[in-house]
Amino acid sequence: MGSPVFNEVDILDQQAFQAWLEAKMEGRFYHTHLQVITRKGYDEGWVSKGYCTARDLAVMDGICPSPLSLFTR
Repeated sequence: MGSPVFNEVDILDQQAFQAWLEAKMEGRFYHTHLQVITRKGYDEGWVSKGYCTARDLAVMDGICPSPLSLFTR
């Protein structure tokens, strides 16, 4: 999977959103973590596992795929 592609409108929308968000947040910072987990990952107990080993990295796309495709048009 390649990097997401943003056009000029997306960037302007992001800048406007960022300005609005900064005004609403009054200097506070919040963030969210989104993790997509496959049925295989769920069945293997990855829902409650907070780490992975170097060996796990080889199969990570089958366990917790990147959520970036959820945000592309």
